[in-house]
Amino acid sequence: MKLKAKKVLMSSVFSVKTKFITFIFFVLIYGNFYTLQSNPSYITPSKKYHIVKRDETLYTISKKYNIPLKKIKSYNNLQNDKIFAGQKIYFTPRIPPKREFVTKRKIPLEKYHTVKKGETMYRISKMYDLEIIDLMEYNNLETFNIKEGQKILLTSENKKVSSDKPPKTVTHKKVTKNKKGKTHTVKKGETLYAIAEMYGMKIAELKSLNNLKNNSLKAGQKLNLTPGAKIASSPAKSSGTNKKSSNKKKKIKSSDIKNPYSKSDLCLPVKGKILSEFGLRNNRQHKGIDIGAEMGEPIKAVLPGKVVFAGKQRGYGNVIVLEHDNYVMTVYAHNESNLVRLGDMTEKGQPIATIGKTGNASAPHVHFEYRLKGKAINPREVLPL
Repeated sequence: MKLKAKKVLMSSVFSVKTKFITFIFFVLIYGNFYTLQSNPSYITPSKKYHIVKRDETLYTISKKYNIPLKKIKSYNNLQNDKIFAGQKIYFTPRIPPKREFVTKRKIPLEKYHTVKKGETMYRISKMYDLEIIDLMEYNNLETFNIKEGQKILLTSENKKVSSDKPPKTVTHKKVTKNKKGKTHTVKKGETLYAIAEMYGMKIAELKSLNNLKNNSLKAGQKLNLTPGAKIASSPAKSSGTNKKSSNKKKKIKSSDIKNPYSKSDLCLPVKGKILSEFGLRNNRQHKGIDIGAEMGEPIKAVLPGKVVFAGKQRGYGNVIVLEHDNYVMTVYAHNESNLVRLGDMTEKGQPIATIGKTGNASAPHVHFEYRLKGKAINPREVLPL
């Protein structure tokens, strides 16, 4: 009888103990789950940044996510505690751009570089000690996605660049003998400079013979090599009306490209006084406008886009280049700080940088460029000024 009572007692104690352990287990599991859900310092892979809301401060964000203020400032390249509504605040260190160890080269005779597998615009600019913005200009770049085999012009006909003198063995005599009354059909990747070199001609001469307004060429296009050459495009016998209509078509083809956006589609990069206009300045084309503002003021993306370059350039200082839909690219230069990272998707009106005077700037401002299909357009024509 005593043994049986002892067994019942032991069973009862064991049952209570099991229930207690089970209770503690569930408390711990639920507690950990709640902690994971509510502890702001737990950052999931899909939330590596915080978008600043109105009236938020760097201090409150630091407390909310339990990350030291000093680290947040370092991660986001911030010069002070000032932040702006819509700005992205990153919680992870910036991955520095891959250091491009390249051997500096002189501009080759053909004045272009053939892209090799894995090369980027940044690498090519380092290779020849050129500014990325200048390379965009020389090549009328529509995108930063360059391809293997693509030819990148390293200079323009108006800019003198150091290069090796042509070797004595180089000659164009054999080719020039065959150019009289002839035409040349442009092959994929060929440039105006390369064709001019091929036939021992000057670029200006080729452009004049073919009524070209710029250096852009298309595969399959026929070029006159002499004044006597004729390109078969229509029957020789045609009425005066047909001639006029063909001339009209040529004018339309070479006319200014229509902007796909209206002024209301864009916002201003910053509100301020225009310090320098688009056009000729100091005997050099100024491809954008300079807008003055207070040091540290936010510079905003004028359209939704993607960051294709965020870094330093010698004359331009801190630079950001955004690529947008419809072959539009925008440039923001002389920034105090770049607030976005390479590859970021940006929204219209998002702060992407702060006003500075880096590079060769003498006063705080942003140098802004608007490029459509590689051509710089006067920002006054597209911004809601």
